[in-house]
Amino acid sequence: MREALFRGKDNFSGDWYFGNLLSDTDAVSIITDGRDNGIHVYVKRGYNVMPESVGEYTGEKDINKKMIFEGDIAKYLCTFGYYVVGIVKFGKYQQDASGGEYEGTWCKGFYIDWIRALSNSVYGDYTHEFIKTTSVIDQSIDRLEVIGNSFENPDLLIDSLND
Repeated sequence: MREALFRGKDNFSGDWYFGNLLSDTDAVSIITDGRDNGIHVYVKRGYNVMPESVGEYTGEKDINKKMIFEGDIAKYLCTFGYYVVGIVKFGKYQQDASGGEYEGTWCKGFYIDWIRALSNSVYGDYTHEFIKTTSVIDQSIDRLEVIGNSFENPDLLIDSLND
């Protein structure tokens, strides 16, 4: 079973917190687990976080063993030998692995909405129509690298990346 874990950026300190999500009409909070450091036992604590910063853990890790969250910006090496950059999302999406020959299959879950191919791509600065979305839970997860998140690094979605 996939671990249910959320992250969010604190309204006041700017720190990121990881834990359970608590949402009501007044605030969105991340509830962290209690800890025992050998001297003190810390009880669970809630932190008010910016709602737009909240993302759920996908249950997967990237090539560097970094946890992949909803809202992360990922760079992926396609089987065609070029990189694409996109944002991790959750919801209903259409996935097509036929190269555009067939209509894609409708799926629901975590996926990457590919924004563009990197400018050093042999295909130029665009993503093929048939590679608009890809499941995060994929056998080729070992070619995916989290390079930032859409809350702190939106420029990564539009800047030229030359690595």
